[in-house]
Amino acid sequence: MQSISKSTEAYNYGLQLYNYYSSVYLRTFQQALKMTKHLQDHWSSKLNDIESLYDTWLRLMDREFDKELKSQSFTSILSKYVHSIIDLHSVYKRTGVPVDYIDWAFNSYMQSIVSLVTFSISKESELSGHDTIYLKGKTIPVNKSSLTTSDIFQLKLLAKC
Repeated sequence: MQSISKSTEAYNYGLQLYNYYSSVYLRTFQQALKMTKHLQDHWSSKLNDIESLYDTWLRLMDREFDKELKSQSFTSILSKYVHSIIDLHSVYKRTGVPVDYIDWAFNSYMQSIVSLVTFSISKESELSGHDTIYLKGKTIPVNKSSLTTSDIFQLKLLAKC
């Protein structure tokens, strides 16, 4: 019975964190729409409209996340979420439940919820002419068409470090 209570608590705090992020995404998207709407008459193509909207949205999100993620209310919810997950682990361990499996199941469930709601696109998709190289501590956008075989080999070696 205690595991159900702790699971519900962890899920509730997880949803609160998700709502925090979602509200910033929605609020900044609405602001970006308002800011770019008056410029639409001066743009030459729909692609420019989308790029300008997207750039504006990213700038607004960066500014808003910088403020919101440092707020007392967000850090409080995050702290409660972490403590509830730790409590949930100890309840599961005491009852003999394989904690690694529970972690995997819970994370899979949360990822599926997030992907359903946000319609997230896989990082491996081929929607742009750029690749993203993931290195420890850095993300580097790279234009695919300008890479030589030697460049690709060197980047793969760097990514393994």
